[in-house]
Parts: sequence; C-alpha cells; structure tokens
Amino acid sequence: SGDFPLKGLVLFTSLRSGNEFTEVGGRRLRIHPTPDDLAEHPLLAEVDIVFFASPPEVIKKHGELLAEEGFAVIDMGGVLAGDIPFSIEGIQENDDIFSECRICCTPSAPALIVSRILSAVHHFGVRSLSGQVMLSAGCMGKQGIEELSQQVAALFGSKEPPRKVFPNGLAFDVISTFGNLQEGWTDPERRVAIEVASLLKLSPKQIALSLQVIPVFAGVIIGGRISFLNNVSHQELIDALSNGQQLEVGDPPPGPRRLVGRKNIYMGRIRKDPLEDCYHFWAAADNLRAGAVDNAILLAYHYWDQGLI
Repeated sequence: SGDFPLKGLVLFTSLRSGNEFTEVGGRRLRIHPTPDDLAEHPLLAEVDIVFFASPPEVIKKHGELLAEEGFAVIDMGGVLAGDIPFSIEGIQENDDIFSECRICCTPSAPALIVSRILSAVHHFGVRSLSGQVMLSAGCMGKQGIEELSQQVAALFGSKEPPRKVFPNGLAFDVISTFGNLQEGWTDPERRVAIEVASLLKLSPKQIALSLQVIPVFAGVIIGGRISFLNNVSHQELIDALSNGQQLEVGDPPPGPRRLVGRKNIYMGRIRKDPLEDCYHFWAAADNLRAGAVDNAILLAYHYWDQGLI
C-alpha cells in the first residue's frame, strides 16, 4: 500500500558469497550476508518487521528468536506453521495469534491462489475443488530458473545438461511427480490441501490437486474444477469471481510469461461441465508477486493499521 510507513529497508541474503548490491525504488542497497546472530546485528536496531523468504533452515534458526526479541516476523515460506496458522490478508489474518507470538505464516503460492478463488465463491457452498497445478522453474527459486536456462542451452548445443535442481531434466519436458509419493499423492499435494482447508475451514479431503513442473521460467497455472453444494448459474459464478479480491476474470486468460510482476490472479475458461454438476476454470499468476510478496506486504500493512506493529 502507498500508505505503508516505510522508513528504511535492510536486505540480507542466506548466501555467504560476500556483499552484493541491488536497486529498490531507485535506491542502490547493499545485500548483507546473514550472520549467525541475526537478532544482535546492529542494522536491525531500528527494524520493526522482518520478512523471511529464505531456505527453511534459515527461518528455523532465526524466526522464533527474532519474534522473542520483539520483532514482527513474516514467514513467507510457512516453515514455522503448525501451532501458528496460515494467514492471507482479507481471508484470515489471525490478529490475536500475531499479537501474542509476533509471527505470521503465509501459505504456498498454489494454496494462496486457490484460497483467493474459493474465498470469492465460498458463500455458494463449496463441495470440492480438484485439478492440475503447473509449477514453473521459478517456483524452485533462482537456482531453478538458472538450471532450466542452462538445460535448454546444453540440449541445443548437444551437451550434457546440469541436473541438480531437476535430476531428470525439465527442458522440453514435464515433471509429472513433484515430491515424494505415498498412496498416489505427494507431500506437496497433501500440504496444499491442508493449507487451503485450514484457511477456509474446509476438510483437506475437499481439495484434490496434482502438482507438476513445466518448462517455463515463472508463474503458477491451475486447470481446475469446482463443485458446489447449491445450484450456481454460470453468470452468478462469473460475477462472484469478478468481485473476488485480486481476481481478474476474462477470456482469453493470459499465460504466465505476461503476468510477471503483476499482482492479480487471472482467470478464464470458466465453463459448465457437460456431464457433471461442476465448473471448470483456468487460472494463472506470478508465483512471486501474486503468490507471495503482495500478501506479505498487505498483511504487514494490516497489522500496522491495527496497531499491532
């Protein structure tokens, strides 16, 4: 929000490769290596909020300690979730819990996108949501983007591609199974179901999403279907989704490449199933901006506006 009272910004990296610089809002800022005793770092003396978009081991090491020292902690990886529920601005902010423990956990990008969609139509009575979630290389971080690029170049040059992030390769292919399989479902698929269910007071059994990784550099794509407990007309569904927070409805919906840097979730191809009582849809969003960053900033603004920061 333009009203957010941002006085200054301090950047840290979990990598220990030395100091680097980046540009934020026209200002050149140094990126500092994360020290072992982050809470005691002099640069945090005037810091009120710490946003973590870091590997799990970094968040586990520093997150709770910083909260105990009085910092407001936004865990954008949901690593500290458990006793602390997931939060999405406008759906479930968990003010009381944040006030007590000073930690906010945000869900994964697929869970956030699905929750935004279901929140807009929740009043119709959701029976279930199922479908396919297609993750980009960018969902694996900078390393995923770099390795996909290197794999493409290597295969064009008839060379052996790097296979660290994607051991079986991703360039010109699709990874059908993302995570460890158990009874046909993977750990990330079960986690997304749990995240969405906890945010919208549903049962995880009502959410059935398969996760794949496709050879694009950024974005999340969902091809899904929703069934309702009550009769819903096509126009009623379109109207409800069009009024949903951060939802942009229209045909044809854009692909993920055109959504880099955009804050909204774009939906289209909303159609009635010819045989079953459900609706199909297509949705896409920037996994970083729409799926993580905007929610974290909106939550921080919400807590500040409520006098909790």
